[in-house]
Amino acid sequence: MLPATLGTFPARSDRFQLTFHAASDEDIFPTEVLEARMRREAASLEAWQRMAGRFKTLTALHAWLHSNHTCYAVARQVSPPGAFM
Repeated sequence: MLPATLGTFPARSDRFQLTFHAASDEDIFPTEVLEARMRREAASLEAWQRMAGRFKTLTALHAWLHSNHTCYAVARQVSPPGAFM
């Protein structure tokens, strides 16, 4: 399982329990691709751990996620002209 997945979310809180089910990475990617992905995930986890304390409410996390995180902040996503044609 990638480090950022495990480090981003608590497994338990007073209100929920979250479980993870890992899948094997064996033979899914060439070794160099998997190593690069693991390095990227480790860097993402470090960045998350530095900023996670800023979010005191779910509303604050939601606002950040949809305005800053490039996966979810649609306004920050840029596609080349004609990419969807």
